[in-house]
Amino acid sequence: MITYNGNSLLKLNFGLYEHDEINHKKTKKHILRFMQEHKTEFIKVFKDIGITFNGFEYYSPKYYNFENDAIDIKISHRLINKQKLKKIIQKNKDMLQKALDKNKSYDGYTALSVGTVEEELIKLNNSFYEPDILILSELIKDKISITQEDIYDNFVFEDVEQW
Repeated sequence: MITYNGNSLLKLNFGLYEHDEINHKKTKKHILRFMQEHKTEFIKVFKDIGITFNGFEYYSPKYYNFENDAIDIKISHRLINKQKLKKIIQKNKDMLQKALDKNKSYDGYTALSVGTVEEELIKLNNSFYEPDILILSELIKDKISITQEDIYDNFVFEDVEQW
């Protein structure tokens, strides 16, 4: 099983540390429940590109100074349909290469993604295939209906005592 940070993959911020006015424990439960309600959508989106979706997991760091909360996305390294994914990557080659080009390494930043679409296609031939997070994010970005507002709507606010 492969786990992806939901903040990076979905381009949504699940971070709670900057919100003092919410009940963090209840908010985490509400957000995870909300995501579970969309499980069928995720299964379909991933299946449509040849990947098995395995579920969600709420990740909360021990210390917030280096990381943030996330809804991690779990997929199988065993593809449903390798040829389907290969065709989709090839069909979207220009879009994917533009995204990869925007994420090149430079002084002070090391890109963790592949450099080219061809590199991803070569990886696809391995028996254990782990999709590049940037490639995967680009392939699903317009297919998932969840928005940042949906995440905020699931915040549980503390009762504030009136003076």
